[in-house]
Amino acid sequence: MDEKLTKTLQEAVEAYRAASMRKSKHLDQKKVDGYSLRIQLVHDIDKIFMSEGRDVLRSQDICDSLVVMRDRPWGNWRSGRPLIPTSLAYQLKILRIKSKSLRIGGKTYQCYERDNLKKVLDENPAPRKSVEPLRS
Repeated sequence: MDEKLTKTLQEAVEAYRAASMRKSKHLDQKKVDGYSLRIQLVHDIDKIFMSEGRDVLRSQDICDSLVVMRDRPWGNWRSGRPLIPTSLAYQLKILRIKSKSLRIGGKTYQCYERDNLKKVLDENPAPRKSVEPLRS
Protein backbone atom coordinates (compact mmCIF):
# COMPACT_ATOMS: atom_id res chain seq x y z
CA MET A 1 0.00 0.00 0.00
CA ASP A 2 1.19 3.49 -0.77
CA GLU A 3 2.86 5.22 2.20
CA LYS A 4 0.79 8.37 1.72
CA LEU A 5 -2.45 6.38 1.64
CA THR A 6 -1.44 4.43 4.75
CA LYS A 7 -0.70 7.66 6.60
CA THR A 8 -4.05 9.14 5.52
CA LEU A 9 -5.90 6.05 6.73
CA GLN A 10 -4.09 6.15 10.07
CA GLU A 11 -4.96 9.84 10.49
CA ALA A 12 -8.61 9.11 9.69
CA VAL A 13 -8.72 6.29 12.25
CA GLU A 14 -7.10 8.52 14.90
CA ALA A 15 -9.57 11.34 14.15
CA TYR A 16 -12.49 8.91 14.45
CA ARG A 17 -11.21 7.58 17.78
CA ALA A 18 -10.67 11.10 19.12
CA ALA A 19 -14.19 12.13 18.11
CA SER A 20 -15.59 8.97 19.70
CA MET A 21 -13.76 9.70 22.94
CA ARG A 22 -15.05 13.29 22.99
CA LYS A 23 -18.59 12.00 22.55
CA SER A 24 -18.02 9.41 25.27
CA LYS A 25 -16.65 12.00 27.72
CA HIS A 26 -19.52 14.34 26.89
CA LEU A 27 -22.05 11.67 27.87
CA ASP A 28 -20.18 10.97 31.08
CA GLN A 29 -20.37 14.67 31.95
CA LYS A 30 -24.13 14.87 31.41
CA LYS A 31 -25.83 14.30 34.72
CA VAL A 32 -29.16 12.92 35.88
CA ASP A 33 -29.73 13.20 39.62
CA GLY A 34 -25.99 13.84 40.06
CA TYR A 35 -24.91 10.76 38.10
CA SER A 36 -23.43 10.42 34.66
CA LEU A 37 -26.02 9.19 32.20
CA ARG A 38 -24.35 5.80 31.83
CA ILE A 39 -24.23 5.17 35.57
CA GLN A 40 -27.84 6.31 35.90
CA LEU A 41 -28.73 3.95 33.04
CA VAL A 42 -27.25 1.00 34.94
CA HIS A 43 -29.13 1.95 38.12
CA ASP A 44 -32.37 2.27 36.16
CA ILE A 45 -31.81 -1.13 34.54
CA ASP A 46 -31.21 -2.62 37.98
CA LYS A 47 -34.55 -1.17 39.12
CA ILE A 48 -36.20 -2.87 36.14
CA PHE A 49 -34.63 -6.21 37.09
CA MET A 50 -35.91 -5.76 40.66
CA SER A 51 -39.43 -4.82 39.57
CA GLU A 52 -39.61 -7.74 37.12
CA GLY A 53 -38.17 -10.16 39.68
CA ARG A 54 -35.97 -11.77 37.04
CA ASP A 55 -32.23 -12.27 36.55
CA VAL A 56 -32.26 -12.13 32.73
CA LEU A 57 -34.09 -9.65 30.51
CA ARG A 58 -34.24 -9.11 26.76
CA SER A 59 -32.68 -5.88 25.46
CA GLN A 60 -35.98 -4.81 23.91
CA ASP A 61 -37.84 -5.35 27.20
CA ILE A 62 -35.27 -3.24 29.03
CA CYS A 63 -35.62 -0.43 26.47
CA ASP A 64 -39.42 -0.60 26.64
CA SER A 65 -39.27 -0.18 30.41
CA LEU A 66 -36.66 2.59 30.27
CA VAL A 67 -38.50 4.82 27.81
CA VAL A 68 -41.58 5.08 30.04
CA MET A 69 -39.56 6.54 32.93
CA ARG A 70 -40.86 10.10 32.88
CA ASP A 71 -38.02 11.77 34.78
CA ARG A 72 -35.30 10.19 32.63
CA PRO A 73 -33.96 10.99 29.15
CA TRP A 74 -34.43 7.47 27.77
CA GLY A 75 -37.69 8.27 25.98
CA ASN A 76 -36.09 11.22 24.19
CA TRP A 77 -32.64 9.78 23.62
CA ARG A 78 -31.54 10.79 20.15
CA SER A 79 -33.24 13.55 18.16
CA GLY A 80 -36.52 12.93 19.97
CA ARG A 81 -36.42 9.17 19.44
CA PRO A 82 -36.40 6.65 22.30
CA LEU A 83 -33.46 4.53 23.39
CA ILE A 84 -33.24 1.39 21.25
CA PRO A 85 -31.40 -1.90 21.92
CA THR A 86 -28.47 -0.90 19.68
CA SER A 87 -27.91 2.33 21.63
CA LEU A 88 -28.37 0.48 24.90
CA ALA A 89 -25.70 -2.04 23.89
CA TYR A 90 -23.30 0.75 22.92
CA GLN A 91 -23.72 2.58 26.24
CA LEU A 92 -23.34 -0.57 28.32
CA LYS A 93 -20.41 -1.89 26.30
CA ILE A 94 -18.40 1.18 27.33
CA LEU A 95 -18.94 0.08 30.94
CA ARG A 96 -17.88 -3.47 29.98
CA ILE A 97 -21.40 -4.82 30.34
CA LYS A 98 -22.18 -7.11 27.44
CA SER A 99 -25.32 -8.84 26.31
CA LYS A 100 -25.51 -12.47 25.42
CA SER A 101 -27.61 -14.33 22.92
CA LEU A 102 -30.34 -16.53 24.35
CA ARG A 103 -32.64 -18.79 22.43
CA ILE A 104 -36.24 -18.45 23.61
CA GLY A 105 -39.07 -20.29 21.90
CA GLY A 106 -37.12 -20.87 18.71
CA LYS A 107 -35.96 -17.24 18.42
CA THR A 108 -32.63 -15.75 19.46
CA TYR A 109 -32.62 -12.57 21.55
CA GLN A 110 -29.94 -10.31 22.97
CA CYS A 111 -30.31 -10.40 26.75
CA TYR A 112 -28.64 -8.94 29.81
CA GLU A 113 -28.03 -10.69 33.11
CA ARG A 114 -28.45 -8.78 36.33
CA ASP A 115 -25.16 -10.20 37.68
CA ASN A 116 -23.30 -8.36 34.91
CA LEU A 117 -24.37 -5.02 36.41
CA LYS A 118 -22.93 -5.85 39.83
CA LYS A 119 -19.42 -4.44 39.37
CA VAL A 120 -20.64 -1.07 38.08
CA LEU A 121 -23.30 -0.88 40.79
CA ASP A 122 -20.76 -1.72 43.51
CA GLU A 123 -18.35 0.94 42.25
CA ASN A 124 -21.12 3.55 41.89
CA PRO A 125 -23.73 3.03 44.61
CA ALA A 126 -27.01 4.88 44.44
CA PRO A 127 -27.17 7.96 46.63
CA ARG A 128 -28.97 7.55 49.90
CA LYS A 129 -31.96 9.80 50.09
CA SER A 130 -31.83 12.01 53.12
CA VAL A 131 -34.75 11.72 55.43
CA GLU A 132 -36.16 14.88 56.95
CA PRO A 133 -36.49 14.59 60.71
CA LEU A 134 -40.00 14.71 62.10
CA ARG A 135 -40.86 18.06 63.60
CA SER A 136 -43.00 18.33 66.63
